[in-house]
Amino acid sequence: MRVRGALCVFALLCVAGVSARAADLPTLSWGEFTRTDDGPAKAEMSPKADRQTLDMTMKLTGFEANADGDKLESSANFIGQFLVSQPQKVELEQVRAKVAGLIVKTAGATARIDVTIGEFTKSIEWAAGDVKAERFEAEIMGALPNGKIESPFPVSAIALVKRDVGAGSVLVTVDTITIEVSRPLVSEAPVLPDDKVVEDVLEALAQNAIQPAEAEPVPAVVAIR
Repeated sequence: MRVRGALCVFALLCVAGVSARAADLPTLSWGEFTRTDDGPAKAEMSPKADRQTLDMTMKLTGFEANADGDKLESSANFIGQFLVSQPQKVELEQVRAKVAGLIVKTAGATARIDVTIGEFTKSIEWAAGDVKAERFEAEIMGALPNGKIESPFPVSAIALVKRDVGAGSVLVTVDTITIEVSRPLVSEAPVLPDDKVVEDVLEALAQNAIQPAEAEPVPAVVAIR
């Protein structure tokens, strides 16, 4: 029983040590988002963060550039920036983002969306000869040579649509922006108990040491004649 008790103490102390050390591991986090334009578009944010990645899904409403009727051109903006917490010990490898929306246009109209995610930019364009009525998705990727991301971390989408006089119409929307900032997935070394935990375990084992068992009396053998 004493052996079993010592083992239980050892297990509990180890778990306590691992939990305390795991709580100290560096973790990435998203901070406040500040909008720097006054457009009508709104965003619903869904942030996620851990020791390996920063994930963000932004669902936009009201981001629409539409030129039809008497309007020969139109624009839409969504511009802002996040504060980001990146511990010194955490190095990130790349930024990967996707922008999704809708494009509807006739011949004689053009559309363009300029997207900025962190330090990376991409332009999505539809020429005057294109005839479209579909959803679109564009990807932005970039490496982080020094392992660090900007803070503030800019996120923006700017759309501009135009049509010729007498041309039909053009409409472009952006409804989703997803962002992933990540580092290579590597197996982390196990978190071991610190010296204090080890000392406590040794003391507990000493207090619960096995005592020599007392010799049991051997029954006398009586010879029957």
